[in-house]
This record gives sequence, C-alpha cells and structure tokens, in this order.
Amino acid sequence: MFDKLSIKQFAYIFLALLLITIIYFFIPATNKQSSFNKDIIDLDSSKISSIEYYKQSNNLQRIELSKTDDAWIAKQGSLEVIADKKSVENLINQILAIKPLRLVAKDQAQWEKFEVTQNMGTRLILKQGKKIVLDLIVGKFSVEQSSNPYSQQPEVFSHIRLANENEVFVVSGFLSMIFTDDINSYRDRTLLNIGDKEITSVEFSHENQGFMANKSDNVWKIDNLMADSLKMQQWIDEISYLSSSNFVNQSDISLVKASWTLTLGTSDNQIYELQGFKADSVLNYYVKSSVNKQNLFSDKDLSILKSVLIDRDSLLAESK
Repeated sequence: MFDKLSIKQFAYIFLALLLITIIYFFIPATNKQSSFNKDIIDLDSSKISSIEYYKQSNNLQRIELSKTDDAWIAKQGSLEVIADKKSVENLINQILAIKPLRLVAKDQAQWEKFEVTQNMGTRLILKQGKKIVLDLIVGKFSVEQSSNPYSQQPEVFSHIRLANENEVFVVSGFLSMIFTDDINSYRDRTLLNIGDKEITSVEFSHENQGFMANKSDNVWKIDNLMADSLKMQQWIDEISYLSSSNFVNQSDISLVKASWTLTLGTSDNQIYELQGFKADSVLNYYVKSSVNKQNLFSDKDLSILKSVLIDRDSLLAESK
C-alpha cells in the first residue's frame, strides 16, 4: 500500500511540474500582451503633456508637440510654432487606439526583420509632465489578403515594440503614416471660418479699387445699388471657408501696405479680415488672417486672391 501511495504522489508531482511548465512557457506572453493593451488604452489623453517622435525616413529629425496651458507648441529643429489643437488631439486619439492583435516575436533575433530596432523604426515617446508613459517603436508594415471572405480589399498591418521590451506585436493599419515629417501638418490652416454666422457687411479693396455691400432686411445693396441677393450669398458661401498650407515662417510685413483687403461683418458685430501683401515674384502675396494671427501664408499660386476677387458689377441686380 505504501508503494502504491508513492506512485500516486509521484504522479501528482509530475502533473504539477507539467502544469508549472505550461504556465511558464505560455502564460507570460499572454500576460504581457494583456498588460501592453492596458498600458495604451488606460492612458488619459487629457493628461498627456508631450509627444515626441523621430523617423528613420526623416533622417531621425525630432518633432515635439508640447502642451502649454490650453495650447500646443510644435517644434522641429530651430522652428517653433503654435500647433492646431484639433490636429494634435487627432494624433493622440490615433495613438490611443493602438491595439496589438497578435505576438510575432519574443526576442531580439527578429527585431531587424520587423524593423523595430532603435535605428530602423519610428520612435514615439509620450509624457505626462516629466514622466514617460509610453515609449514605442513602430516598425515595418505589411499588406495581407483580407480575412473577410466578402471583402477583396487587402488589409494593412504594422509591427510595434515597446522600447524596453523584447516582444514584437502586430497592429492594424499603416501606423507610421500618422507621424508626419513636417510640423506644418500640425499648424492651423484656417484663413476664414465663418461657421453659421450671418454676414451683414462686406468691404473689399484691390489695387485701390473695391466696393462696399450691406445687408438689411435680407436685402443686399452694393455701394447703394441693388444687388442680386442670391449671387451675393453664393459668393459669401464660397469665401466663408478658406484655408492654406503654404506657411511663411519669417517675414516682416508690419510696414507694408496691404494690396488687397477683405472685411466681413456679422449680425453679432464680429469682424473677419483677410489681407494680402505684395511679396516677390515667387510667393506673389503674403496673406494674413484675423482668425489665425499666429500664422502667415503665401499665395504663390494666387488661389486665395482668385477665391475672394470678384467683379462688383457681376453681383448687381439686373435692371428691368
């Protein structure tokens, strides 16, 4: 009976050791993946104060987005500009949406294959104050046939690695594309954004010529002449939302007289102004907006001027 009991004990010990072995080899990877998910998902976007990244494709030029009070500042090299808050928030939301799908490597042997070494991928660092809350390397992307039998669209995946971990994970999407090479991508491109405000006055001057228009009781008049209200509204709708990505970083126009000016007044006494200043033969005009005072633009293709420039007589009502 003692021998039989010893055999049973031996069997129990063997099974226990087998269970420990299974846990040792398989559970850690699962736990780390779960922890990795938690580290990203649980970040509070409102507490993120700094985003830094540099890409191999951009010669490792660092782009830094830092929060000051309620504004974001973008830095690249010696250039420092005010960033568009919505652009930065969109980047943060895309980062926080990262979710590992599967584990593809456990050690350094395959880092180069997936381009997640320090010098091959995109290094991303998020901070809350001085504390680093995410240090990530985004590596190679791959295109695979969709797992959905009803879709012929291929799926794009990216490889990522926490900078202080060995494991490489696959995530959905072309992740490196969300990190642009130029800080201009984070600047406010707005020239005019009237929204749902009612425009009641327009003043436009160009090369010492121009006109004034006023709206009263839903009737437009230009220089005291009856205007075609439909044409006026169509023109106003066209110029109410203007933007540009042609930023000018350094130019003093404080002593330069505006070549053209568009001033729009609203029913709640708000004033919107757009001005063009003669530049050189390449840039044509510098453009300044009252709703985006921190940025100066160039109108090198004259697209802005063409949008606002209109013949006064074309807006007048036809005489009967």
